[in-house]
Amino acid sequence: MPFINVSVGGTALSDTQKQRIFDETTRLMGQVLKKDRGLTAVRIDQPSAADWAVGGRTVAERGESGVHVDVKITRGTNTDAEKAAF
Repeated sequence: MPFINVSVGGTALSDTQKQRIFDETTRLMGQVLKKDRGLTAVRIDQPSAADWAVGGRTVAERGESGVHVDVKITRGTNTDAEKAAF
């Protein structure tokens, strides 16, 4: 089962924005990596801006947002070209 974890720090996401992340990451997994959409899991974490730092300064101090996407797939189920395209 593919698993995608999206962390967004500094900006509270609306339900519409969360749904778009769910839809688009699932679509990409199916389209680019040929994964079964029905088995693709997506989780969104929203740490506070005070809990995310870049260069030793929190996102809150920087007046920015941070986004990190971590994708887990089973070894050997995709080619290097497919992973690069993703």
